[in-house]
Formats: sequence, structure tokens, C-alpha cells
Amino acid sequence: MLFVVLVGVVGCAWISYETFKKIEIRDILRHEGYTLYGVVTKRSVSHGNVYLRYQFSVDSVSYSGQAEMKTDHYRVPALGEQIPIRYLPKDPHVNQPSN
Repeated sequence: MLFVVLVGVVGCAWISYETFKKIEIRDILRHEGYTLYGVVTKRSVSHGNVYLRYQFSVDSVSYSGQAEMKTDHYRVPALGEQIPIRYLPKDPHVNQPSN
């Protein structure tokens, strides 16, 4: 029983850490990031969420990213559609849709 409780506590801590990390990345991108347009390469909608994969180029180098968004806040973009992407100029691997 103690093992089950310990696993639950570790799981909750991990979820809290991941949530904090996402918020921190969003704030860094908001203050230090640049915006450009990327192209949606894959999408799916499930249970009120939109799952996107996208590609964009910085200085002729291609980067990709993925995002999960709530459909009630965003219009679902079509495959091949351009969407605004926010990225860090010093590390474009750190990116997310800017909406």
C-alpha cells in the first residue's frame, strides 16, 4: 500500500513539474521569442483538443514542433495552412504556436 501511495505522490510531482515547465517556456517565448509562420503537417481532433505538428524554417534550416490546444479557444487549422509560431532565436527547437 505504501508503494501505491509513493507512486501517486511521484506522479503528481511529475505532472506539476511538467505544467510549470510549459508555463516557463511560454513566458520566455513571450519575452524573448520571434514570430514567423509555419505550416501544419499533421493534425487530429479528439475530446475537445487539437493536436498539431508543424514545420518552419529559420535561416534556411527546417525545424518542427507539436502542440496540443483546446478547440474552444482555437479554430482548427487545415493541413498545409500557415500558423504563427513563436520561437527562440538562439534555439529554434524551443517553439510553440503563438496563438
